[in-house]
Amino acid sequence: MTGDDGGPDAGEAPSDGRAPVDHPTYLDAKRELDDRSLNRDVLAAFAAELPSDPTVLEVGAGTATMVERLAEWGVVEGGRWLAVDAHEGALAAGRERIGDRVGGVDVAFRVADAFEYAAATDERFDAVVGCAFFDVVDAAPAVDALAAVSPLAYAPITYDGETTLSPADPEDDAVLDAYHRHMRDYRPGGPEGAAALA
Repeated sequence: MTGDDGGPDAGEAPSDGRAPVDHPTYLDAKRELDDRSLNRDVLAAFAAELPSDPTVLEVGAGTATMVERLAEWGVVEGGRWLAVDAHEGALAAGRERIGDRVGGVDVAFRVADAFEYAAATDERFDAVVGCAFFDVVDAAPAVDALAAVSPLAYAPITYDGETTLSPADPEDDAVLDAYHRHMRDYRPGGPEGAAALA
């Protein structure tokens, strides 16, 4: 699983003739939104549980913005981070941007399905991180699968409470209704994803 949170697939052209936006570009473009949407109290509680040099498995890592963010914010200052994603292009963009180290954190990248990787590895991690991941997978089996590799998880779903489409269009409400219906009906975790984890 990639942790795809509804962003465009590579090569998917908008219907208005604009050039397609690839998945890595989409993920990088939403970083600022993700930054301001993360609940700092939840993040602080997660950070308090981490050892000083943690080993972290990130599932649905995308372009590796989470390890970059947490290193910049001083949440992780050392240790080892394994970024796993099924989307090779997203991981390649992350590797190109940050290399194999962010601050004091060693970073490795692996193209793989998160669940297949978790089932196959003998390694245990101090934490599993999955941003915008558990709402796009069947949450209960995902938690069970990933709990086998770590007792601690940080699984934020980022939304800042606003949906803005620009430029405005008379069909905006219909588009938003269709999007919400899709997230409810076709995404395994859907809006109830977080509640399933509680």
